[in-house]
Amino acid sequence: MTHTIPVAPERVLTREALAQAAGDPAVRPAQLQVLVVLATRLDSGEWVPVPAASVAAQLGVERASVARALRRLCRSGWLVAGPKRGRVITYRCGPRVPPASRTLGLTPTAQRVARKLEQVLDTELPRPLSHAQLARDLGVSRGSVQAGIEQLVTTGALLRGPREGRTYTYRLPHCP
Repeated sequence: MTHTIPVAPERVLTREALAQAAGDPAVRPAQLQVLVVLATRLDSGEWVPVPAASVAAQLGVERASVARALRRLCRSGWLVAGPKRGRVITYRCGPRVPPASRTLGLTPTAQRVARKLEQVLDTELPRPLSHAQLARDLGVSRGSVQAGIEQLVTTGALLRGPREGRTYTYRLPHCP
C-alpha cells in the first residue's frame, strides 16, 4: 500500500484561520468566540459532534445563542454541518477555512524528511528511526532532521512512539 504523509488535515482552525475569520465582516464577535472554542475540537478533519450546551457553558451564554452562531457560521462557509450523532450535530471546517497546507508551511528539509519517511515507515507498527542515519541519507545536519521531524510530529503528519534504547520510534498516521 502506498502511503503519503499528510501535511495536516485538509482544513484546520489555525491561528491564521481565526485571524482571517476575525477580519471577515460576516463573522460577528459571538460567532468568532464559538470558532475559538471549536478550534481545539475541529483539528482532525473528521466530523466532530459539537453539543451546543457544552459550548454555551464554556462561553457563559445561552445554548440558543450558540446554536444560532453555528448556523450562521455554516451559512458563511466557516463550518459545515454533518450528520447527527444522537441529538448532537457534527461539524467540520468549511470551505472558508484555508487549507492547512497553506498555513502550516513545512520547511524544505521537513518536506524531504517526509518524502524519505514515506518509504521506510508504515501506519501499523512504530519503527525505530535513527536521526543520524536519516541525516546521512539526506545529506543534511542531524539538527535539521530533528527540526523537520518535530515539525512533522507537531502537524500530526508523523506519530512518535515509545523509545527503544536511545532511539525514538515513529509511525505514519492512518489515512481516512
